[in-house]
Amino acid sequence: MNSRPTAPAALSTRGWLLLLIVTLAITAGLSAVWAGVAALSGSNASWMAVVAALDSALLLRLAGHPPGRRRAALGVVITAATIACSAIMVAAAKIGMVVGMKPMAALSRISPEMVPLWLGGQVGWMDALWVASGILIAWFSAR
Repeated sequence: MNSRPTAPAALSTRGWLLLLIVTLAITAGLSAVWAGVAALSGSNASWMAVVAALDSALLLRLAGHPPGRRRAALGVVITAATIACSAIMVAAAKIGMVVGMKPMAALSRISPEMVPLWLGGQVGWMDALWVASGILIAWFSAR
C-alpha cells in the first residue's frame, strides 16, 4: 500500500468558472457593503479589509479550490481587488455626498482621476495598517 498523500486534483473548467463567479460576487458585494459602512460611519472603514480577507478565504473554500499556495495567492488577489473596488466606491460615495449626489449616481459620474486625489488626502497610516493586515490575513486564512 502506498501511504503517501496524494496531491489535490486540479480544478476543472467548471471549477474555474465557479471560482470566477464567486470572485466577482465577493468583490462587487463586499465593495458595496464597505462603501455603505463608510458612508454611514463617516470614516473610510478600512477595517473592512480584514472582513474582505476572511470572506475571500471562506468563499474559496466553499468553491472547492484545493488548499495550498495557489489558494492563498488567490485569496490575496481577491482581497486586493476588493480593496481597490472599495476604494473607488468609497471615494465616489464621499465625493457624491459633498455635491449632493447619491452614491451610485456619483460612481458613474466621477472621473478616474478624482479617486487617487481623494484617497491621497483621506487615507492615513491607520488605513494602510488595516489594508496590510487584511492582505496578510488573506494569505494565512486562505491556505
